[in-house]
Amino acid sequence: GKEFIKLKTLTLTRHPVAVHLDVDTLVLQPLDVLFDALIMASGHDTVAEYNTSLFPYVQQHIPLEQQQPQRSSRVVTHQEDEGPVQTLFTRDYPLAPPHVPPHKVGMQAGFWVVRPNATAYHDILHMIVVTGRWNQGWYDDDDHFPLHYGSLRISGTLNWYYSHYHPHQMVELNRCHFNTMVDDARLPFCNSNGNSDNNDACQDCRTTDPSEIYSAHFTSFCGKPWECPREFGPGRERLCSYLHRKWHETRELLVMKERLPQQRVASSFNANRHGTTTAHGYYGHCQDTTYIPMLA
Repeated sequence: GKEFIKLKTLTLTRHPVAVHLDVDTLVLQPLDVLFDALIMASGHDTVAEYNTSLFPYVQQHIPLEQQQPQRSSRVVTHQEDEGPVQTLFTRDYPLAPPHVPPHKVGMQAGFWVVRPNATAYHDILHMIVVTGRWNQGWYDDDDHFPLHYGSLRISGTLNWYYSHYHPHQMVELNRCHFNTMVDDARLPFCNSNGNSDNNDACQDCRTTDPSEIYSAHFTSFCGKPWECPREFGPGRERLCSYLHRKWHETRELLVMKERLPQQRVASSFNANRHGTTTAHGYYGHCQDTTYIPMLA
């Protein structure tokens, strides 16, 4: 239940766009391309037009019937469902079992770009408390989003609301560019090489050029920077090391800018008051696998 606090992002109506980021995320490049797409929209832009304006950052090759399923006859509100697009997100494909179609895979709830909307906020609460049927996953008389990890949490709830009721108000972003977890494709329709002619959800994010990454999410694939991992899984060493180095670099820049005092523990620092572990560019913030926090 605590995770549903993320719905409060919808209540920030004094702002044209709001972004929710989990604490274990890192923004590497400005997200202006996303903000511009939402703020500068004409108000009548369709999902197809957004897909064009945001290319190549959108999951372009998901079949239309999967990315834009037929609108349910059971409508939550009387809002017009055609444009403008209200939300941009990525999906959590690694957590979905083989039988779940792509458009029914939950949103990756650590990264959510949305137009704040009080009506949508109250609609979702009403859906959860009053009208929702979710003991076997989200479902109604028209459709069923099967039960899987995260489907009854914020991830599945938001996906049910947008994918089922308002499919023309959402755009799925390429998960290798935004909110990357450095995951590999494990979907049932991907071949052994992680490729598919009709779906770039099969893209192997381990091979992404670092210069094309806008934000990263430190999940189980790369681990948390403050856990000081010494190695990563197969095929992830290059990119996970890069992302960990950028996280520690960001901390170092913060310390230098704010002149925050460093913790002074003799056993954990060398003569320069830094941890001795240099693997992955940890900037002296780690002693073996022990993280050395900074003091406020």
